[in-house]
Amino acid sequence: MVLTVHDTSLPDLLARQIAAQPAATILRKKDRGIWKAVDWAELGRRVHAMAAALHAAGIGPGDVVGVLSEISPAFVAADLGILTAGGIALALYPSDTGEAVAHVLATSRCKLLFVEGEEQLDKVLHIRDVCPDLRRIVILDMKGLRDFADPLCESLAQFLARAGSFTAPALDANAIAVLAYTSGTTGQPKPVWLSHRNIMTQLAAGLTLTGLGPGDERLAFLPMALVTERIFGLYLALASGTISNLVESVETVPENLAEIRPTVLIAPPRVWQRLATGLATTAEAATTLQRAAFDWALRSGSTLARRLVLKPALASIGLDRLRCAWVGGAPVSPALIARFQALGVDLQEFYGLAESGGVVSFGSVIAGMELRIAEGGEIQIRGPQIAAEGWLATGDLGHFTDGRLHFEGRISERLTLRDGRMVMPTRIENELKLSPYISDVLVFGDGQDDLAGLIMVEQDVLERWAQTRDLPPGNFAALVQSDAVRTLLQAELDRLSHALPHRLRRFAVINRRLEPGDPELTPMLRLRRDVVARAHPDLLQALFAPG
Repeated sequence: MVLTVHDTSLPDLLARQIAAQPAATILRKKDRGIWKAVDWAELGRRVHAMAAALHAAGIGPGDVVGVLSEISPAFVAADLGILTAGGIALALYPSDTGEAVAHVLATSRCKLLFVEGEEQLDKVLHIRDVCPDLRRIVILDMKGLRDFADPLCESLAQFLARAGSFTAPALDANAIAVLAYTSGTTGQPKPVWLSHRNIMTQLAAGLTLTGLGPGDERLAFLPMALVTERIFGLYLALASGTISNLVESVETVPENLAEIRPTVLIAPPRVWQRLATGLATTAEAATTLQRAAFDWALRSGSTLARRLVLKPALASIGLDRLRCAWVGGAPVSPALIARFQALGVDLQEFYGLAESGGVVSFGSVIAGMELRIAEGGEIQIRGPQIAAEGWLATGDLGHFTDGRLHFEGRISERLTLRDGRMVMPTRIENELKLSPYISDVLVFGDGQDDLAGLIMVEQDVLERWAQTRDLPPGNFAALVQSDAVRTLLQAELDRLSHALPHRLRRFAVINRRLEPGDPELTPMLRLRRDVVARAHPDLLQALFAPG
């Protein structure tokens, strides 16, 4: 399905798709073990009901309405209903703390907020006093809230019951459609306002680039607050007719991936690293003959080897049907890409940011966008997809290799050693994160003689390793500080850093479990360099102490 010039807005696109194929499945959601389908006609009815209720609640063009929820059919209906009513759709990270949610609600002047259920509602009720523009909270799932009553809040059923007649307003292509916030990896999240024109231009380029169509399927598990997931995930799926399969929860992603076996998968490096670790773990548990066959298939790379050995291995984790496999959102190790390509998965690096509508390049720059590397290596971009006039200075470092863009990291992360040598820590970090035992690592050393690192371990993998070696049970802090674990991690650092121009002289392990919502972690569970440095001054001081 190709976008036409008549699709000036997302509601226009939605209406055309509903009219063209009302009975075709466009969403699936697994509920209590059963995948339940939603066709275009049903989605259209839900979106119209949401838009009518929003109109009855006084929401109109230019009003910001937020959704604080994991991905679900109700989320999709709310998001598209906001756009259909002429509002500006804002998605918030469900893992965010109350403080982070308050910052977004207050700075966006959000007027109405959909919340998933009791947990998110409780979070918002504690911070509503600092969000003066918020005048209504709609609860999508009332489980556990039967006796709850609050004048600011109502259930989704009550909200929809007040809807009256409604005619969708005509939307100008330059009207703001989506309000997104940057990830906050290196500072406070900042608002980005994307118009319908920005988004529709991006979708047209995406359709041409990917060739997605009604025969494709994707697994939706990343937060909708991520612009790439929102536009190149959900909205591109709507434009192409690709079925979006909505996971049950973050914990069920591996199981759901194996069930759906999607044809398209877009994810950050951390997800691909975990998939690679899963394959490695499976190989380790195999028989001697099976491991030998797997090693032979990797070395051979022949069609026969892929069909007999590699494809079944990929099928076991749901990757055997992939034809569009994308990794980005953070600097990517070439070794990670090479690992999947050796398996027969054509993993491609993409680069993007919120201001670009999610994607700037899949190696080569996408249609309609211009990119240049300025003095000092900064990536600068411009084009109709971008929520800025003229050349946008991204603050990112990059270079071209064989005509393909490679993202190196943020300029603010670059280190200068005492002797004047400049080091881009992300290159070292990316290689070290190829270890199945290392979830994330931050390299420090600005103004120092050498480099040192703070490591966040892959907890489940490390604990399984400890069990197989009969290490005495104990708390997490005791485990990561044990001599056995330090020896293991040192061996991993030596193994992975032999080809790097700089090595870590010392390392320390963050000795407490970090959970989603902790200030040290971004919503995508990447370590925030500045926050980690402030939270663990004792570890950093010890790393650079004399002797």
